[in-house]
Amino acid sequence: MRLLSRLNLFLVFFLFLASLTAQVNIDLQSGISNTNILSDKNQNANFRTDLNVFAGTSFRLEGEELVGIQLDVLYEQKGTNYIDEQYQSTFKLQYITLCPLANFDLTESLSVLVGPYFSYRFRESHEIGGIQMTGGRSDYLSASDDVGLRSGFRFNFDQFFFQMSYSFGLTDIRGTSQEVSYEGPLFPEGLYNKSFSVGLGFTFQD
Repeated sequence: MRLLSRLNLFLVFFLFLASLTAQVNIDLQSGISNTNILSDKNQNANFRTDLNVFAGTSFRLEGEELVGIQLDVLYEQKGTNYIDEQYQSTFKLQYITLCPLANFDLTESLSVLVGPYFSYRFRESHEIGGIQMTGGRSDYLSASDDVGLRSGFRFNFDQFFFQMSYSFGLTDIRGTSQEVSYEGPLFPEGLYNKSFSVGLGFTFQD
């Protein structure tokens, strides 16, 4: 509920800013992400990168100077491959992400983006030894939504754009307990999402 409250506050703030300017651009974007998980409790945990996808829309307020605001609303897949002595597992976490970004124009075409992100996890798919299991919000690994930081750049060409970003989580996504019937790997505590994303998009202009 705290996360949803924060999302609502950002939406209200963004809509207030939008009401003060006539220049609001809407984008559609999609792409791929190289995702993984870092453990600050076990540096030797054998997490390996996984390839996932994202898609969504952006609302951009063009500033009169060299700074604007961009609000990304995305569907994102994150996750990793994990290998230990007993198990080989793959899991994907599915999020709805709200990401308000400051947009600093370096040139007419190139911008640097930086800001926080707030992700609501609504589903997790988990495969162990080739057997697919599907859980709800806290069945296997994560009992937490995700909050983190994102930075990157955007290159515009006509109405199309290329965007690259790196995200790292500040929220431990490791669940505090697991079901008695769970027979998968026991993950270390202190687990944080990270992802490197590249995507293409299209801007709708008046």
